[in-house]
Amino acid sequence: VNCYFTAWRSYALSINNGVTTSFSNTFSSTNPIGIYNNKSVGNFVNDIYYEENYAEGNTFFTQTESECKDTELDTTWLNITDKIPKTADNIVYAHAHGITPENENLTKDLQYLINKIYASGGGIVFLDEGIYKLQSQIILKKGVRLCGLSPEKTVITADYGTGDSIIIADDGSSIFDISIIYNSLPSFSDEEVPTGFVISTYPKTKNLYIENVNLGAAPNGILLDNASDVTIKKVHGT
Repeated sequence: VNCYFTAWRSYALSINNGVTTSFSNTFSSTNPIGIYNNKSVGNFVNDIYYEENYAEGNTFFTQTESECKDTELDTTWLNITDKIPKTADNIVYAHAHGITPENENLTKDLQYLINKIYASGGGIVFLDEGIYKLQSQIILKKGVRLCGLSPEKTVITADYGTGDSIIIADDGSSIFDISIIYNSLPSFSDEEVPTGFVISTYPKTKNLYIENVNLGAAPNGILLDNASDVTIKKVHGT
């Protein structure tokens, strides 16, 4: 997701014995972007191409999540009877569900999507480029990853006083490549103590992962309430 491939001699991707999905990547070369052989299949979704979007082997190209889910992979070579999940089933592209910066019911629709992914066993909710203003806090449920393009391109905002925090994180949840910013933060006197956090956890939350996240204009950053197995990388406050 969100990688840049340029000036390769043969192939940007060479896959053997694998099922892969490429999403929102940039391929800048006139050579084939990939080769899939030895019982491999690949799916390219919403990518950017310098010239031709072609690869060698068992691949297909789509531009939306619905197209991807409607396209069957050839899995006959697996020689098993169990149903094989499609490559993008664990990635949900929020814009394909009407979750855009212009959405007036953004919080409600985003929370509904998070709940849906949680009920299906977990996965990735991907927010495209834009500024997303929440009307109230959201709960990032167990096993759900909230991911953007980058902190510069995907920004979540909320007015001060929206709640105790903008995002409440549950067990096994993750936040990647996003900026989270308070709007209209009031000026506090020496007698007042700023309240509110950008991200907080439920008590005794486990397996939380936060990486490449910018916390902006916040009275407080991250609240870990007796949490364990927490990984925080490349988090900046402004």
